[in-house]
Amino acid sequence: MKKLFGKTLLLVAVGSFSFGCDIAHRIEERAASINNYERVSLALAKQNRELELEIGRLNDQIKRLEAQNHYLAAKLPSDSGQSGVERHVASISAGIPRMPEQNSVEWDLYQWSPEQLYSHAQYLFKKGDFKKSAEFFHALSVYYTDHKLIDDKFHYQAGIAAYESGVFNDWALFHMSEIMENYPTSTFFRGAKLWTALTELNKGNDKAFFDTVEEFRERYRNTPEWRILSAHYQEIIHEFRPVRN
Repeated sequence: MKKLFGKTLLLVAVGSFSFGCDIAHRIEERAASINNYERVSLALAKQNRELELEIGRLNDQIKRLEAQNHYLAAKLPSDSGQSGVERHVASISAGIPRMPEQNSVEWDLYQWSPEQLYSHAQYLFKKGDFKKSAEFFHALSVYYTDHKLIDDKFHYQAGIAAYESGVFNDWALFHMSEIMENYPTSTFFRGAKLWTALTELNKGNDKAFFDTVEEFRERYRNTPEWRILSAHYQEIIHEFRPVRN
């Protein structure tokens, strides 16, 4: 009986060991499979990012080709022998900051329509390419000064793009001032004041920024803009309040 019991224990032990080995083997296989999945997922994520960048680049090229084709078509003679219809481009106002000599719009080559400039500016804004977005927004102001697309919402988005670009502070001030001067009842009016103040701060004009903060404290206390500013008011006072003699 003892021998039988001993054999039984041995079988159980061997069986347990075999089962344990099998479990360990399965765990190793599972871990290897998970590691492989992770490697594949990382590789696919990288490929997806690269594809998104390539799609964005191709979309840019498509929009440029569309603009170029539109421009060339306008230059072709019509059936009546007349030359193609030229777009009317408003004369550039002296008050509008000019486009830099080197820019992504390349007006002389593409001669974009107002709608193309606007849609491409918005596309670049959503993409987070604020420098190019600002250039396309501003080009609409420069080349189509009185177009119906240019309203308070346009100036607000153009001004934000210019500010976020980190390059076009003068453009940001121009677009926000257009709202404050020409659209006093606009829902973007207070926002334009705040973005103007932030732009002045970027330019080193601490006093203009502080004066705007004080204006919001005194006149616009029940607004979303003041709720943002008030959370940092003590820091703003400490950092930017002018020293009184």
